[in-house]
Amino acid sequence: MAEVATPETGQTLERLQALQLHYEELADRRREAIVAALQAGNSLRAVAGAANCSYESVRRLAEPHAALFEWRGQSYLMTEHITRMLEYNAAGFARGAFASDVAELKAGKSWLRGAAELARQLKRVQRAEASEITLNKQTSFALFQILRVTMTARPSRLADLYDNLRGEYERRR
Repeated sequence: MAEVATPETGQTLERLQALQLHYEELADRRREAIVAALQAGNSLRAVAGAANCSYESVRRLAEPHAALFEWRGQSYLMTEHITRMLEYNAAGFARGAFASDVAELKAGKSWLRGAAELARQLKRVQRAEASEITLNKQTSFALFQILRVTMTARPSRLADLYDNLRGEYERRR
């Protein structure tokens, strides 16, 4: 079937192109707002509800931004750099590379199994096999010990996560 060009067909295409440009701009702003909401500490589910989209859609948007830690209903989106640093430290503690730090922490050695599991999960994030790490009792305590030694940059989502873990584990002393 041959295409017949009329003034109306040209106008409708121009209108569609203009709308498409606005759509792409709005989609970019929406993605930025979703990532900002995650970085501010909102849970994946809360962001999905606010954005009127699925939990999985929000999780996929977070992936390019490295690891997303979930702990007690809060989300902590970390940069790729912080994710690499945490994986290096968790793996190092797990294999005994930081024995003097372990002794200085005075937290025993049982948490090193959690450091090994945390290192495995962080490695999966770096290989793009996962993007979310849900901290459990063992991995959260290991992360807390690692952050006790390595925590320097403030303010950040890493500092927020450290503060919440510290609140949990220092109450138990």
